Amino acid sequence: MTSIELTFLGTGSAIPTLKRGHTSLHISYNGKERKSILFDCGEGAQLNMLKAGLNFMAVDMIFITHWHADHFIGLYGLLNSMGLENRERPIKIFGPKAHEIGPELLKFYRFPFVADFFDSGAEGVIYEEEEFRVESLKTKHTIESVAYAFIEKPRLRLDKKLVKELGLSGMECRELKEKGEIEKGGQKIPLIELLTSTPERKLVYSGDTVFLEEMKEFASGAEILIHECTCHEREDLGEKQHTCLEDIAKLNTLAKKTYLVHIGRKYQHKGGLEETVRHLKNVRIAKELEKVRLG
Repeated sequence: MTSIELTFLGTGSAIPTLKRGHTSLHISYNGKERKSILFDCGEGAQLNMLKAGLNFMAVDMIFITHWHADHFIGLYGLLNSMGLENRERPIKIFGPKAHEIGPELLKFYRFPFVADFFDSGAEGVIYEEEEFRVESLKTKHTIESVAYAFIEKPRLRLDKKLVKELGLSGMECRELKEKGEIEKGGQKIPLIELLTSTPERKLVYSGDTVFLEEMKEFASGAEILIHECTCHEREDLGEKQHTCLEDIAKLNTLAKKTYLVHIGRKYQHKGGLEETVRHLKNVRIAKELEKVRLG
């Protein structure tokens, strides 16, 4: 049985406050293998991992949406701490033109492990393993930026209804999985006949962007959409290439739940933030260190 746990390490915008730090997300994936994944790594991400009970040494890969400081500045502290703790295994870091920008950012640093940088600027699948893949979507911001989708692939499992109809015990199910078939009532039952496929599970993170029609398809059917909402009121957007609540209203039915992050400093000091989204179905404002578990 696989599980996915999302932790909001930071939910604020470019200027952090005492209540909200730079936007950063962590996914713990527990399948055949355990994976620890960061999406953006703003200032304070490393410390908030410790507060959330997450092991920063376990991080396998980091996906940066764009190279504004509030989305990557935490890399320095995180990678440095990993080096001081004598990490040896490589770490993968993705981002638009990361293969060019990443080495430049770290050229004054020497770590006892390799930081491999990969470009995520091309749309589509940018990383894939047996159990999941990560896709990117070009977004519109003041510099090149992408959104990410973490997608757990369909999994084969025993059909509980068929298992019950055949009266198979737990021990018989284990034997079936190990041998590929089992004999029951004088008949051989092949494993393949009792398998069913689970649907994909998807989490989408917008990064910084204006409202995009393309996001509707990219996030459609997601379990969770994490979308920026820097300004609640459109008049406050001005020339900023960000999203407001009016835009979120166009996206709020795409996913089972929508969490808003990158909350502008102006709005953090207003009372009743939750009240501002109460009229939007399945939308809530993410909280620092909040955890959301799937499966």
